[in-house]
Amino acid sequence: MSSWIMSKLLTLLVSAFSSSGEPLPPRSECVGEFNVDLSFSQISTNNLGGTGACTDVGGTYTEGGNPEYRLLQQTGCSGSCFVSSGAKAWDFTVAGTSVSITGGGLTGNVDSSGTIVWSNGITYTKTATAAASDRYHEDCWSNGCTDDGASVCDWCGVHNGRQMYCCRRDYTYAIGHNCYAADFANVDQHRCAPKMAATTTTTTAVGLAREIRLPSVATYLGKQVDLVVKVIGTYQVHNPSANGLSSGRRGPFLKINVDAKSDSINTFQFQLQDSSSKQPLSLPEFVFTVLELDMAGEDRRGRESIEISGFESWKMEAGSRVEASMRGSKLHVDANTTGGGSNHPQTVFLTPEQASKAVSFIFKNKNTWNIKAFAKQGRGGRNFLFGPRTSQLPICPSPSPSPSPSPSPSPSPSPSPSP
Repeated sequence: MSSWIMSKLLTLLVSAFSSSGEPLPPRSECVGEFNVDLSFSQISTNNLGGTGACTDVGGTYTEGGNPEYRLLQQTGCSGSCFVSSGAKAWDFTVAGTSVSITGGGLTGNVDSSGTIVWSNGITYTKTATAAASDRYHEDCWSNGCTDDGASVCDWCGVHNGRQMYCCRRDYTYAIGHNCYAADFANVDQHRCAPKMAATTTTTTAVGLAREIRLPSVATYLGKQVDLVVKVIGTYQVHNPSANGLSSGRRGPFLKINVDAKSDSINTFQFQLQDSSSKQPLSLPEFVFTVLELDMAGEDRRGRESIEISGFESWKMEAGSRVEASMRGSKLHVDANTTGGGSNHPQTVFLTPEQASKAVSFIFKNKNTWNIKAFAKQGRGGRNFLFGPRTSQLPICPSPSPSPSPSPSPSPSPSPSPSP
């Protein structure tokens, strides 16, 4: 037997077992004819919630007897402070209930009433009403704010402590845009609107379910199928505003942010539902992919890991940059290389490097599955990327038809006897 064949056999033998010596679940190299492809192209609800995030300090504050007010504008876990003249005074970051002035050395703590007590003894008291103009839901476009919410509309002023943007209800805005899920006026015109409330330690958006819902990810038996993601237990998040589709509003992957400093284990439930009835809907076969499993440093800081079960078979590349092992009945996958957002895939057609950090799972006759996702000993947050079938797992080729048997030759007629 040649050394090449021996090498291939050894690779297959080793890949069938985990690092602990336990047998791994069966592998697949392609999917069958009953596969239903999913497509992540839009989000209708993006409110997964979470704890351990940053307190919302956005609003208007007074500083003792100072006649000027301070306006703190926050996006995600960072923002800027503006004085009453409109000039920016400084930038800040928020972690939990702690506020830090960028480059200034000052820190502050937010109490239950929303007051910020700074390390130099100064106190910021949040005002119930804004000191600036409040043109809530008034016509902003005709008054000079024509950037469609790209920046704060000074003419609009402040409503309930929040700056406003010139947004239009019937326009579609990408997640992260100032007008995404804003407090729109009830008319299809550009009107002054406060942006969606920045994330707090409970990250609850009023009127929205605690879920991420991706509508119409598939069609099966004439029914539209939604994918719904919910949290089981606690969810430690670093930057909730990072949750959403990987490339703005068009996917093709779902990104979920976790806090890598807390060493917490986050469990997410994924469920396929009938779009109309909201009831679980099983598909005969589909593929779910976890991508870009990596870590922040060679010292395994912020190392991303998942645990998953309930799948029929799976695919991990030969020479993969992830490690797989069994933890009871669950497959545990750890990142084994560094990486960041610069190489995140933008399509389902993966490069060899992207495929080496991805794992694909084939589910059959399933509607619900759970994934534990965590990153430990990090210094901030890590983003997990989930998606549909990619080029890592192609459709199985149709079998060649069996050749039809050649017809038996007809027997030659016997010659008639001569008279």
